[in-house]
Amino acid sequence: MRHYLIASCCLLFSSFCFAAADGKNTALNWLQLIDQGQYETSWQHAGTIVQQQLTETQWQQMVQKARQPFGALQSRTILSQQEHSSLPGAPDGRYLILTLQSQFEHKAAAIETLTLSFEQDEWRTVGYFIR
Repeated sequence: MRHYLIASCCLLFSSFCFAAADGKNTALNWLQLIDQGQYETSWQHAGTIVQQQLTETQWQQMVQKARQPFGALQSRTILSQQEHSSLPGAPDGRYLILTLQSQFEHKAAAIETLTLSFEQDEWRTVGYFIR
């Protein structure tokens, strides 16, 4: 029985690590779309929450306005990632919040925060903030 419990804990831990790593990869790939100015495609790969609240055109305008002044990406490092089962103003579910330290052409030290939601067996970006 004790071995079964240990094995179960290891399986749970490894599935969490895999899910978080998969979410991290999804986030970084999604950010590449933003870096390349592919705002339309980023909306298409965003989560349901984004797509229900903003049209593709609204999303493009909002992200372009927020991101364009920073210029080209120079570097990006993940500072933290946290998984949550609930967030304020959102339905309960699986969420992953990533905080990244980023350097841009016109901003030497920026913080990017991405929120991802696990929808239909995959991670989707539902929030993007840059400061």
